[in-house]
Amino acid sequence: MESSTAVNRHYLDHVIALSGSHGAEAIEDIFAESGIKLLAKGGRIDGSTRERLLMHRLRKPLEDSVRFEHNLSATRIGQQAEALLDQSSLLQSLYNGRSNGEATRNLRELELHPKLQTLNTLYAESQPGKLPHAVGASLLCSGLMNRLRPGDTTSQRIVMTAGLSHDIGELYMDPAPLAQLDPLEPDDWRHVAAHPVVAQRLLTSMPSVGTQVGETVLNHHERLDGFGYPRGLKGGQIGLHSQVLAVCEMLVGFIERSPAPLKRSHIAVSLIPGEFNRQISDLVAGICHAGSATEAQVVSQPQLDDNLIRAARVASTPDLPRQVGEWLQSDLPSAGTTPLRALFQQVLQRLTHIQRAYYSVGLDRLDPDKLTAQVDAIDDPDTRLEIVLVLQEIAWRLKELGREAVARVSRLAPLEAPRARLLADRLIGAARDSTVPANLGR
Repeated sequence: MESSTAVNRHYLDHVIALSGSHGAEAIEDIFAESGIKLLAKGGRIDGSTRERLLMHRLRKPLEDSVRFEHNLSATRIGQQAEALLDQSSLLQSLYNGRSNGEATRNLRELELHPKLQTLNTLYAESQPGKLPHAVGASLLCSGLMNRLRPGDTTSQRIVMTAGLSHDIGELYMDPAPLAQLDPLEPDDWRHVAAHPVVAQRLLTSMPSVGTQVGETVLNHHERLDGFGYPRGLKGGQIGLHSQVLAVCEMLVGFIERSPAPLKRSHIAVSLIPGEFNRQISDLVAGICHAGSATEAQVVSQPQLDDNLIRAARVASTPDLPRQVGEWLQSDLPSAGTTPLRALFQQVLQRLTHIQRAYYSVGLDRLDPDKLTAQVDAIDDPDTRLEIVLVLQEIAWRLKELGREAVARVSRLAPLEAPRARLLADRLIGAARDSTVPANLGR
């Protein structure tokens, strides 16, 4: 949010867009900071009031004065949860045969602050797919926390609320960068990476929600090895609730996009050692392994594409971390500074893990230039599936690495950001002409 009393235009536009179908109204008189009444209690918030609200700073945040006549209901949340349980092999494995009613009971009974109900309604209705994403994350958090801490109802409530609300900060952001698949420009990425901070401020302003939910959401993109965002926290700085949400937010993405979410999830939690709590990683890996044996037989085999072949070319580069390390530190005036050296080490460590993952399924025995034909010739569908899923994860991790390298170098040494961008482009395959060594990614 811009400040406690300024109206965020993106939030207001979401309210106005939904007002026609859900009835947005003021629950009290809305005053400008100067004392002018801008809208009376019960007044509609729609296109006719937009400019008047944006022109003034308010005595109170607009969020405190807005409600919908038709909020997202517990019944609809429960129905969405049951539909996900019916469809998702990952959720079925996590809940291990429990009935849908039993599995969704805690979610149906979750009590939400009225302001949070409004924000969740806005988020759920902002785009198709947002409601199943939020409900799926909450359902995963509930099931995983129950495995980790059976009977801990407080932790259950915290992670379920956080799961349902973890992306509400997106309501306050320009939608254009959010829609980009690879927002590598530092300004764009800073914009996107701020959404946990915005959500945390909103959540901690609600007394019945509390700081624990806000802190959980704030840290749900952090990683134990320090390569997360927005603050780059490490180890014990990241609480269990945030670690649970971090894993579940990743898993719900696989439910939404992967043809084999169990196997893809197993690969993802195993790829980078030390990224997640070992207990959580082992638990997720065990749940996924138990149900993934039959996935190759029932899913349509995903195809290799240019993105995956490019990722294979990068990952198969001989002695990749050493090459990158020498190039990064050559002729850089500030390369000797402690923060930049530490960042380089993080980048190289990530590259090492990515390359090891490439070797782990024998991809080093294949030729990236003939990869499609070689993979198609493999008789075993499970092996073919694993190879493609590992490459999908490697391709995503290379994008993630490039994006974070650009953002962090831009903060530490802005003059060196173009060099980081060249590296990112090469890792992702977006650039063809650059001064990055030609053999980096062949």
